[in-house]
Amino acid sequence: MNRIAVIYASIHHKNTERVAKFIAQQISAELFDIMRDEPPSQDSYEILILASGIYFGEMNKKLRDYVAGAIVAGKKVILCYTCGMNVRDYTKSMKSLLKSRGSVILGSVGCRGYDTYGLFAKLGGIAKGRPNEADMHKLVEKIQMMIKESGTD
Repeated sequence: MNRIAVIYASIHHKNTERVAKFIAQQISAELFDIMRDEPPSQDSYEILILASGIYFGEMNKKLRDYVAGAIVAGKKVILCYTCGMNVRDYTKSMKSLLKSRGSVILGSVGCRGYDTYGLFAKLGGIAKGRPNEADMHKLVEKIQMMIKESGTD
């Protein structure tokens, strides 16, 4: 059994793709772009890291659909996101969905990412240059701690 899969959705500025690739490289995880790859069988992994940009305050719909149809009881999951403004817990509804599927949520992590949606476009975007190297290292440190605390280290 492979240990960890990073399954991500990244659309606009590829903020989440950069983060997902960095995480996968740093923790030796397999990487899947849910927007173009066939989602993996979650039975093959001890831990799933689900990563998404935030769209209208929520994680990507295709990623949510994957969770609704594929995640089974007992699966360990870490949620990861990028957003223009990190002002609240954007993973709340995904956590609720995962709990309803019987998942074990190890935690969630997020960082800012370049955003040009709506009014932000008129301003030239916000969080330019984000996520940066420091942001990505902080995410990896937090993820590694979650994995260690879960007992699958």
